[in-house]
This record gives sequence, structure tokens and C-alpha cells, in this order.
Amino acid sequence: MTEITEKVVLKKDTDKVFATITYNKEKEWLFINWEGFLTVDMVKEGSEELLNLFKTIGSISKILVNNQQVKGP
Repeated sequence: MTEITEKVVLKKDTDKVFATITYNKEKEWLFINWEGFLTVDMVKEGSEELLNLFKTIGSISKILVNNQQVKGP
């Protein structure tokens, strides 16, 4: 199960960050920032991590998604 921390950083095999999930306890929201070229597996991994955090934390008022830094077709 995912440990509740303020930030979870997901990296590709090349050690390059493809998603950062931030938890704001005070505002009760999760924020995911997607970066670079994403494969289907990366999106699945990030989404599963987000879902695990949501289930673990329990009290979330918002999930914010930023995909402005995503590249590709």
C-alpha cells in the first residue's frame, strides 16, 4: 500500500520524472503533474498510484491534474 507523504515522484527506467503527485493535507487535495512523452504503462502506473493514495487518505475534496508539460502525438 502507498505510504502517505507530501510528494510522490514517479520516474522512467532512465530515471527521468514522468509524474509528480502532491498531497495537500490542509486543503484535502491531490495534484498530479504529468511530464514528457508518456506511454500507456506510465499513465497506468501514475493513475494507479493516484488511486492508491486516494483510497489510503480517504478524505480528499479535489484531484487536480496538470498535463500542460506532456509531449507527443
